[in-house]
Amino acid sequence: MKRIILAALALLTFSLLGACADTGSSPSQADIDATVEARVAEALSTYVSNPTPTPVPIPSSGRIAFSSNRDGNYEIYVMNTDGSGLTRITNDSSVDDSHPSWSPDGQRIAFESDGEIYVMDANRSAPARLTDLRSASRPSWSPDGRRISFRSNQGGDDWDIYVMNADGSDITRLTHQHEDESHPSWSSDGQRIAFESEGEIYVMNADGSDITLLTDDSGDDIRPSWSPDGQRIAFTSYREWNWDVYVMNADGTNIIRLTNDPGNDHLPSWSPDGQRIA
Repeated sequence: MKRIILAALALLTFSLLGACADTGSSPSQADIDATVEARVAEALSTYVSNPTPTPVPIPSSGRIAFSSNRDGNYEIYVMNTDGSGLTRITNDSSVDDSHPSWSPDGQRIAFESDGEIYVMDANRSAPARLTDLRSASRPSWSPDGRRISFRSNQGGDDWDIYVMNADGSDITRLTHQHEDESHPSWSSDGQRIAFESEGEIYVMNADGSDITLLTDDSGDDIRPSWSPDGQRIAFTSYREWNWDVYVMNADGTNIIRLTNDPGNDHLPSWSPDGQRIA
């Protein structure tokens, strides 16, 4: 694996309702994710009294879902986009709940908890467990709300991309590359999934076929985010010795650097109209 330097900033990220420096050497994908999340929480706790990492807003409904450890352990919260109406929707002090993902209709939230994927109504109904894998994380709804992609290493030491029906049935492993695959992002038509693997961005059909490498650079390219029109993919890259946000065409051409400052820029996410990136 390429040399990876990790740093994280707290970002307010847009999520489509319709689609939705410490140095380390050769870390695993799990180590990378854990370090990024720790840096996000650390940065947030420095600037605000109640850290709220990985917020996921729904502009059309005026709500944001996020995980926070403000009450001791990580739980899922929702609030209005102006910060009002803060509501805690999970309540289990024995485990951490994180990485919420809104269903396209805004009625349900998928999230990870203790190595499993759960789903619950946004009105605080009891969560329903969808998986029994002990290693499932990073849920992401398909644009039609019928499927949820996620990552798991239940098939061995490597993390792979899986997909299942929204009720937890028909779990299917999509990748078998003997490397760590993570952070799936659906195209707006639900036909393709972008993901990261060993510091590069790939794309595949939603059934796991036709895996195609989009980036090939000495710096690490991670965290793909598909544009609402399906024409572009934003991602984070360390190719210029600093974490910055880039965008490229969906076929990997025309890579453009969007940020260029001394700070590290992470976790790009598109506004619903595709005109802005947070």
